Amino acid sequence: MTNKLDPELITKITKFANQIAWKKPNLDVLQPRYAETYSSLSRALQNHLKLSDFRKRLVLPDLRAFGNETVAVFSDYGGEERGSHFSTYSVLVCGWNVSGACTQRISTIRQTHVLGNKEIALKRISRWGNCSAHCHTTSRH
Repeated sequence: MTNKLDPELITKITKFANQIAWKKPNLDVLQPRYAETYSSLSRALQNHLKLSDFRKRLVLPDLRAFGNETVAVFSDYGGEERGSHFSTYSVLVCGWNVSGACTQRISTIRQTHVLGNKEIALKRISRWGNCSAHCHTTSRH
């Protein structure tokens, strides 16, 4: 067994990556005239993005790829559990037109486990039994 990737596969992956990567983004999101109103977190994020871009280490998704016109934002807060040492807030931003596989799988999980519109507590997913099938299916998309 070799560890080399097929050159044709590398070409396909590179082409796909170039389709979804945002080329030369304008990173001057914060407007100087409102400088005093931005939080230190906002300023730090913009500085980090600019520094990463300068170092050629920044790759952002082009949320307009494949004709997308709408953005989906999924978020989760963690750390409220007893014994948690940290509070976290995570956000997933993606093009709505490519989120179908994920939202379809979430719908299936909700139906299978009779969750209705309740929040899916990922920290408690082990209560549903082996979650690897759920995680594997959603991570493939």
